[in-house]
Amino acid sequence: ACEGSGYDLPLLERRFGVGFEQLAHRLTTMQRVGARGLPFFMLRVDRAGQVSKRYAGASGSPMVDGAVRCALWRVHEAFERPAELIRDVVELEDGSRWLTYARCVEAPARGTAGKGARFMVALGIEERLARPMSAAIHSGLSHSQAGAAVLPDMAGTVTPIGLGCARCMRRDCAQRGQPPHGHAITINERERGLSPFSF
Repeated sequence: ACEGSGYDLPLLERRFGVGFEQLAHRLTTMQRVGARGLPFFMLRVDRAGQVSKRYAGASGSPMVDGAVRCALWRVHEAFERPAELIRDVVELEDGSRWLTYARCVEAPARGTAGKGARFMVALGIEERLARPMSAAIHSGLSHSQAGAAVLPDMAGTVTPIGLGCARCMRRDCAQRGQPPHGHAITINERERGLSPFSF
């Protein structure tokens, strides 16, 4: 069904009568010998940034590890746009690019609070492996001369992110909240950069 639909996520949700979280979970586990699916990873994160589900699947993605996500990663916008499927192409410090999707999901209300828990579920795949995804192709996915998948409609908007401030060496980041592990904060009173401090 995934191959036949070109991994069209909304279509697969409707066809099997599942929510985005269940679909994302299933996509990370399709590793049958001789019939392997694409190597996706999945995360489920609450508004406080706490990860309650993480599946690397066969993706080997470093984005699954760690307790903190990068604030620049657009998947967090899912909480403000719960009806939308948020797409982002991110580039890590090692130069790898990842095509990611996210949606806000809500668990049924329990107890006296009367309000269900809300989570952001992120699904991702390394961009160079995303060719079979017609959903990506139909929204502008093409291929560079080197064979890597690129998104021309998002040209210039590939989001450079880190793996959380403590593991990120990117300088001049407006969202930096702490220096990388093992580095001290340096402050120059005569200069002002994009980041509130350097290291």
